[in-house]
Amino acid sequence: MSTTTSDMDPHEASPEAYSEADVESLQLVWGQGFLSPGGPEAVARILEGVNIDGQEVLDLGSGIGGPSIELVKTFKAKRVLGIDVDQGNVNRAEQAVVAASLDNHISFRLVQPGVLPLEDMSFDIVFSKDALVEVREKNALFAEAFRVLRPGGWFVVSDWLRADGPISASLQRWVEFTASGDSPLSFYLASLSETAESLKTLGFVNIEVKNQNAWYREEARRELALKTGEFWPQIVALRGEQGANASVQFHRAMIEVLDSGDFCPSNFRAQKPKSS
Repeated sequence: MSTTTSDMDPHEASPEAYSEADVESLQLVWGQGFLSPGGPEAVARILEGVNIDGQEVLDLGSGIGGPSIELVKTFKAKRVLGIDVDQGNVNRAEQAVVAASLDNHISFRLVQPGVLPLEDMSFDIVFSKDALVEVREKNALFAEAFRVLRPGGWFVVSDWLRADGPISASLQRWVEFTASGDSPLSFYLASLSETAESLKTLGFVNIEVKNQNAWYREEARRELALKTGEFWPQIVALRGEQGANASVQFHRAMIEVLDSGDFCPSNFRAQKPKSS
């Protein structure tokens, strides 16, 4: 299955959307090498039941390299190619992989929004950790994942989704706050059922979507306590008091939509059929 450039997300990130202050302050809360929650344990949950030992993996939205390193170091992927639209992230990821002595197994590439510059059926696994929320047109990217997967390969993802039905007023306020506040990028939240239906329509099978809201409700409170407590002086030093306060406001607003059930961080997976 193929797509055209016009099918893809018109939203384009800045070549360096994440500043050094963004990266350093996010890693304080989310762990070295990670720009989203849960650290290595979250990678394990995404891969639960999927064996990537000896497999070739594409990491969509690879960030600063933490998940890619975990895929090789802990889960024994043969090769990982990480792709990202942020030049600064790619540079940081390359440095992290060299420092971990894994540059023979992991490489990174800067890409533009659009058709992936990759051959059909070139990966056993397509992996992504909390990056697809930044893509407006999910179907086009899901179609690209299907195209580059080998028959029988798995698309394994964690993403920030929302509850089924119309978007709530409180969730809309948080999304709008995010676009102008703590996050350097915009969020586009698909619903749980929209995600499953999109995968099915594209030809994926063995589809499973797991709502992780209960886990993240507790995790977000732990993160907020770190921001307002142990790491507060460092966040102020990195981002200034105004930026630090915006970061805390972001988390408090997020906890509100987690508690209401409107915001549904989720893990999902789907398999490309073994034969057409």
